[in-house]
Amino acid sequence: MTVILFIGSNGGVDMERTGVQWTDSVGTETISMVSTPQVICPNWTILRKLNMNPFKTADEDTILEPGESFDVFVCPTRPLAP
Repeated sequence: MTVILFIGSNGGVDMERTGVQWTDSVGTETISMVSTPQVICPNWTILRKLNMNPFKTADEDTILEPGESFDVFVCPTRPLAP
């Protein structure tokens, strides 16, 4: 999934401190972040960092800032239905 800030946001979100919870028909679980692209379930990671402004690039930190978008991969404990 792709994560961006609301239009008009001035600050950033430290994704390493962000809590992720997955809810399905069985219940809710808290999923931890890993810093590598190899995910062992249950975990989540940032796969790609993009900048939505022309001729700019997203920096290397894990703080989601205005104008950036992060593609994240979330893998819960239970398999997902198609």
